[in-house]
Amino acid sequence: MSVSQFFTLFLLLFIRALFGQEDCFKMGDNRISNLEFPINSKEYLIEKGGGKVYDVYCDSLVRIDDSFSFRSRYGALNFVHQNYLYSFGGYGIFQFSNNLIRFYPVQNTWEIILPNTAFDAPQPRRFMIGGLFDSKMYVGPGTGEKYIKAEQKILDQIYKDLWVLNIDEMEWKELVFPQSIEEQLNRNTNKFNLSEFSMLTAKDLVLFNYKTEQFEIYADYKSTLFKEALAIEENDGLFTFFYDDNVFLSVDKEEALGKVQEVIPFKYKTKINYNMYALIMSCIFAACYVWYRSRKTISFVDQLSPQQIQILHYIQQNEKVSYKSLYSLYNVNLSHETLKGKLRKDIEEIDDIFYKSFNKKLFTHHVDPYDKRLKIVSLGNNIIQLKK
Repeated sequence: MSVSQFFTLFLLLFIRALFGQEDCFKMGDNRISNLEFPINSKEYLIEKGGGKVYDVYCDSLVRIDDSFSFRSRYGALNFVHQNYLYSFGGYGIFQFSNNLIRFYPVQNTWEIILPNTAFDAPQPRRFMIGGLFDSKMYVGPGTGEKYIKAEQKILDQIYKDLWVLNIDEMEWKELVFPQSIEEQLNRNTNKFNLSEFSMLTAKDLVLFNYKTEQFEIYADYKSTLFKEALAIEENDGLFTFFYDDNVFLSVDKEEALGKVQEVIPFKYKTKINYNMYALIMSCIFAACYVWYRSRKTISFVDQLSPQQIQILHYIQQNEKVSYKSLYSLYNVNLSHETLKGKLRKDIEEIDDIFYKSFNKKLFTHHVDPYDKRLKIVSLGNNIIQLKK
């Protein structure tokens, strides 16, 4: 706080003590129509749209920031945590936001804590349900935008989800949003944020209890109290409803809500580890491929004659063999031309059967470098598992 701000504050406190001013600011006060209280504090006022910050001293305001009017955070979720002001999301300058900023008292200005992101975080939104308990910030249904390709225009849409941010660890987690509550959300649904819990009113009243981490459903709530309310305060079991023209009404909380009809505990969505998922899928694919190849190999081998299996086994054991050495696998009493013809026919048949199974040739043929008249045959890079 600068010297001038400190002097102004001292003067206001002195005047208040001297004249005993009692007319303090209230929620919905017309004098602060362009300012709003964070959801869990009455010590600060923040300019709607973001930027300016004021300390509240009963009916007096002292500006404590050295920033400017952002005009980019209308409908943001503003709250206080460990004496720091935070602001999440909002809309302005033709775009929605899902970043988190914090007011830094040392420099009397704002700093970005979490930038805009499209992954593992709530979609950009404004006018959202939200609250705070301990070091957890909850962000629920709010208004965003969606591009309608068929109509070539951007329309507002309601995001029907619930997220929690651990402020100490700065990590988002998504919760399972009950379908029964999701079906009640529409453009006319009223939303109220009261720090440790939020409420939406539609067919039923749904209370988001952040302290106990559960949804509480009230079917017999006093809808007339909530219908035109601009804001609600809760204090010692008493609801205070604020309306236009500084009109407010205090009602017992139990009377306003009625009896709870259903309680649904919060459940956290299981986060998919995409790296692990890719590894598992790769292993499954590899296993399927090995099984598929083994089945094809069995089918291929089953089509061979005992003589052809013997030829294949001999070539596999000796890597590269000459045609002449393969003659020993036949009846030695046969003539050279007959042996040559039988061997050539068997090798061609083996190659043809292999091609039909695997769409490629099995054998690689060479010429003996020491004797150009001799042919050498090998399996190349092919590996065949033969029956024992």
